Amino acid sequence: IGGDFIAGTNYFKGQIRSVAVYTDVRSAEEIASDMVAVDLADSSLISAYSLNGKQGVAMLEDAAGKYDVINNRMTSDWANPEEVAEKIALGALHYYLLQTTPTKDMLFNPKESLSFNGNTGPYLQYMGARISSILRKTKETGLEPSYASEDLATLTDGAEWELVKTLSEFPSVVEKAALALDSSVVATYLYDVAKGFSKFYHDCPIISVAEENPSLAKARLAIAQSVLQVLKNGLNLILVPFLETM
Repeated sequence: IGGDFIAGTNYFKGQIRSVAVYTDVRSAEEIASDMVAVDLADSSLISAYSLNGKQGVAMLEDAAGKYDVINNRMTSDWANPEEVAEKIALGALHYYLLQTTPTKDMLFNPKESLSFNGNTGPYLQYMGARISSILRKTKETGLEPSYASEDLATLTDGAEWELVKTLSEFPSVVEKAALALDSSVVATYLYDVAKGFSKFYHDCPIISVAEENPSLAKARLAIAQSVLQVLKNGLNLILVPFLETM
């Protein structure tokens, strides 16, 4: 699917060229200043913006400050808080735009897009950072992912194999999205992966079983590492910055 993959990637990037093509050198505020924001509600809790062609989108950095969403998440692990905050804002914007089927109209809700719960860019960024943290902590204890057959044979829980099956669908999901020129296919899939990992991690502990069954812990870490790789690849396709810490 090499050709389809490249075509799809280029399409996804082109779809949000007006907001993302210069994200490495432009701030979210500069990007948003080139666009027209139409306020559809006077409530201080909900400000919705109509997106139609070049119209729509809000200044995410302003929205983040207004709702104090990002400030409440800041930790000492953030070496550069401003850079992290901007990546979260851009991730929120890009994901909100690209999760919608191209043929449908949408309303952009800044507060909703910045939520760390539910089907949002920041939620996926948080899951990526969470898995990265798990892998760092286990590595410090000497526990590493293992793809050896004898270790993988210890995987017998339904949540484990349900997640493995979901991960195996990634190539076909990318192909489908590329052929349909529909980035929402990738976005929906990534959300399913994140939800699947959350269930897996709840039902299938890793660190607590390491002493009793190190092979199982290593195999489960391999699943976690695979989820992380799929999230990184998928988020890159829809231009949502990946964050190691959050």
